[in-house]
Amino acid sequence: MILAASETSPVAVFIVAGLALGGIIFGIPIARWLGEKLGNILSFLPTEEFNKIQPLISQGIALGMQGRLHEAAFAYEKLLKTHPANLELYCHLLDLAFGPLNDHDYGEVLIKRGDRRLNERGRNYLRLHRDHILTGRSYPLKHLGWRKDARKDHPEVAIPEALKGQFAQKS
Repeated sequence: MILAASETSPVAVFIVAGLALGGIIFGIPIARWLGEKLGNILSFLPTEEFNKIQPLISQGIALGMQGRLHEAAFAYEKLLKTHPANLELYCHLLDLAFGPLNDHDYGEVLIKRGDRRLNERGRNYLRLHRDHILTGRSYPLKHLGWRKDARKDHPEVAIPEALKGQFAQKS
């Protein structure tokens, strides 16, 4: 077909060859760009890549929610043996230690262990997580009961005589 076109019009051969060459040169980058744009539409698909299988923490979470705290801590500890640098496991253990177990010594041991195995960002997050639990900003496993020392009980404030009658009565 190209030869037939070349006999009648040599310009047509150059046009067809130019279009083919332009398609090869510009087609691949344009297709890649369009593929990325259309791929972003499918952003609900997982994009994380892991070098090894992530720990199955749902067993520890389920045990903790049921109130079987020591069994949950044991399940997390078992996972820490195979995933020693997993920040999420340390956070769940801190939730148990500083939360319903109220075992501050165990919690501090976990933080020291995390200091040896986690990066700087992970170490800072562990301390921040501990502080949030101890100050009452975070209440892990609150349905199991909570420590008395973490609650912020405000004392009754006496209203001066000059201001009485200006506030609504207690209901």
